[in-house]
Amino acid sequence: VQETVVRYFTSYAVTDIGDIGCTITDCVNAMGPQGVTDAQVRTAVEALVNEGHLYSTIDDEHYKATA
Repeated sequence: VQETVVRYFTSYAVTDIGDIGCTITDCVNAMGPQGVTDAQVRTAVEALVNEGHLYSTIDDEHYKATA
């Protein structure tokens, strides 16, 4: 799940919303069809932040990939 989550957030780095990143909810909505839950995404985001792969931008819902 972490690999897919970081790939999702990285994909938004090259879009118009790249400055603020994207929301956890957007990621959950995109990954929901694959059976990934909100809790799984939030756990993955927390782990990726702790590892330095993601960082929070404007609030606790918006994140951006470091790479």
